Amino acid sequence: MKKIKTHIVLLSDQVLPNVLPALDAAISPANIVLCESDAMCHKGIGQRLKDLFESKSIECETFALGGAYDFNALEERFLELAARYDGCEADVAVNLTGGTKLMAIAAQNVFGAGCFTCFYSIPQRNEIVEITGERSPPVALRHQIKLNDYFLVHGYKVLSKQGRDYKLVHRAEQLAKELLSDLGTYSKHIGYLNMLAAKAEEAYSLKVRTETVAEQEHILELFYRYGFIKYFDDKKVEFGTEENRSFCKGLWLESHLHQTFKDINQDIKESLGEGLQDYATSVVVKSSTGTKNEFDGAFIYKNNLYVVEAKTAQLKEKGADVLYKLDSLKDFAGMYTRPIIVTFRSLKGYDKKRATDLGINVIEGSALNALGRKLKEIMGILDNSKGDQQ
Repeated sequence: MKKIKTHIVLLSDQVLPNVLPALDAAISPANIVLCESDAMCHKGIGQRLKDLFESKSIECETFALGGAYDFNALEERFLELAARYDGCEADVAVNLTGGTKLMAIAAQNVFGAGCFTCFYSIPQRNEIVEITGERSPPVALRHQIKLNDYFLVHGYKVLSKQGRDYKLVHRAEQLAKELLSDLGTYSKHIGYLNMLAAKAEEAYSLKVRTETVAEQEHILELFYRYGFIKYFDDKKVEFGTEENRSFCKGLWLESHLHQTFKDINQDIKESLGEGLQDYATSVVVKSSTGTKNEFDGAFIYKNNLYVVEAKTAQLKEKGADVLYKLDSLKDFAGMYTRPIIVTFRSLKGYDKKRATDLGINVIEGSALNALGRKLKEIMGILDNSKGDQQ
């Protein structure tokens, strides 16, 4: 499709079909008209998209349609909108992907009968299909939506995220590999280390007094050997720095997650010609009402948002809270959200079943040794029956 001056779009809860074509540099318009029903107006979706488009230097206005299910009234409103433009000289394209079915039919009746270009957007394939005029092959979109914009159009502002490598990343990754390679030794006592780091944090201290038994020394020795514990004996543990304390509390798994994202990005760039659209860890977002959410990791691939909760301690009663948090994300980040739990300790049986029922992917225990491969299976890149060893 050629570059067209004005795009008319029909708003619905799923915003990506409207956003992706509008932000592709090859076909991005100078103006956008957002057609919204009363219901969409109350949800504030039009205003969110208006804010995004105007931040990209695209002029934008909203056009009220009234009720979404009064077909005759909808046709009348679309006729009024079409009358603004000068017949076959109009440089206007109409995105029919959104809205209710009645809205789309009414819009196609009006704009499809004239000299307007009508098209349909397919986010899963990152392409659009023209549905008026001569039939032509689908048009691939080149814009790659990033995390900030993805959350913005779903009503959330990204306050902060970790987008660079952690300090001491090589040592951190070597520690993670050793930890994961000997789950039998370390899995029983990783919670003890988490507890010590949390206790020190609560006391605003980098030291904590404790009664360490011989079996628990294995986990302390490992983190000491890699420089993330400054000193320990059977009576106390010293972390030395705030970064070390955070790392021992569980940031080591988040660090490993970040490195895995980086590795996946490089691998699929080389093998498939395209990498992740964006990725980060420690993603903090805030809703328009001020509610904050933090996700240990997030990445976008083929316009799907994958959000990851990474846990090192036994979830116990918190398992249900984590599942609820991830399930609720699907409500505000749209149908293209894929939630994942990455946990060093296995989920309880009922939590695992609940996760399956909610469509939440779980990577646990020894599977973390193949975290990159497991994530690529979830992304649909690998067939899990082939046993690819990434």
